[in-house]
Amino acid sequence: MIHSVLIAVVDFTSAVRRHNSQSASSGHTKLLVAVVAAIAVFWIALYYWDRRRKQRKHQVDSSDSLFVELCDSHRFGRSERAVLTQAARTNDVEEPALLFVDPALFQRTLKTVATDPGQSQAMAEQMFGKTSATATDGVTTA
Repeated sequence: MIHSVLIAVVDFTSAVRRHNSQSASSGHTKLLVAVVAAIAVFWIALYYWDRRRKQRKHQVDSSDSLFVELCDSHRFGRSERAVLTQAARTNDVEEPALLFVDPALFQRTLKTVATDPGQSQAMAEQMFGKTSATATDGVTTA
């Protein structure tokens, strides 16, 4: 696609040079070349912007990116993210983001992963608030 645009620009510029050598109006020709070059640059920029936007939209729609976004919004670091990922894998939870929705699922999954009870309590408070976190007080290391 870009290749065909570049070929067209090269063909156009060679035609302009031929015309320019035969004509005395080089000022108009330079203006015309500048306008065509600006249009080509604008078109190429739009092409890459649209391509990048589509890639970004695809990334945002994935469940992994949702999980990472939830971890970031709850200010979980790598260690908490690793605990949640390990807990989800150990308990065959297909979507780790579900741990942010269901306090009971969170409690069940963290029971199977050896974590510090204080860390589990702090994570529960960050995810569900202090009132829901009391339901996970029984979370202990396996």
